[in-house]
Amino acid sequence: MFVFVGIPILLSAYMSFFRIESINAPFEYVGLRNFADAFQRRDFLPAMGRTLILGVFSVVTNLAAGLVLAAMLVNHKWLNFYRYIFFVPTVVSAITMGRLWSLLLIPSPSGIMNSVLMNVFGLDKPINWLGDPSIALYVVMGLGLFGVGGGVTLIIFTTAMQNIPQELKEAASIDGVNAWQRFIYMTIPMIWPVVSAWTVLSMIGAFKTFEFIYALTGGGPAGATTTIAILLYEGGKWSNNGYGYNAAMGLLLTLMITVFTCIYLWAGSRGRRAESGQGSP
Repeated sequence: MFVFVGIPILLSAYMSFFRIESINAPFEYVGLRNFADAFQRRDFLPAMGRTLILGVFSVVTNLAAGLVLAAMLVNHKWLNFYRYIFFVPTVVSAITMGRLWSLLLIPSPSGIMNSVLMNVFGLDKPINWLGDPSIALYVVMGLGLFGVGGGVTLIIFTTAMQNIPQELKEAASIDGVNAWQRFIYMTIPMIWPVVSAWTVLSMIGAFKTFEFIYALTGGGPAGATTTIAILLYEGGKWSNNGYGYNAAMGLLLTLMITVFTCIYLWAGSRGRRAESGQGSP
């Protein structure tokens, strides 16, 4: 971990304080200039906002949908079949998924999605799904719900629910607890360690999302779907100080992910301490 993860992170943090025009050029110390240049970009703060919106939306919706779906299917006799069906899309690479959706959303009457809406639902004119800055981000958010980690979420949550002792379920049924109450007051608390770990990992992955969005829109139109990861990828095109500037933006993204992860872990630990205090005599 230190060799293959730690050293690159430390080297990236070190490079963020230097002007580096090429890998063979001498390092010129510039202090916090690279970070200042990042914040001076007109598209940096909007990209950070979009990254935050996409990340929070992805985690919250996938968490809610995953828990509800797992609760519905955990006792189904075809559970393994549903696990397979939901897991298959996750095998497809994010780049391939993005390109396939871009073909389905071609902004013309011949596009599959527009053709269905116009012929079946009587839509007057085709929708420019990925070319209209006012709706492009919402389209990306909606498409991100399908085939991006959903199968893994279902497998993890159903496995955790299956590990709940059957005696507790039977006791709750005998006491007259309905399905919704069992789900809220028994199932979720008992699988919370799994949910918490999944949330942290999903949060990190969501903030770093790049391949799907870049294959789908390339950050367009007019920067409407540009995230920090895309700016990081294209940072060298904006500045001749490519290496140092990109390292600074990468460090800013890392700090943002770290802050939100720490806040979530702190809130979770505080909630557990509060519950422990309430349960003590």
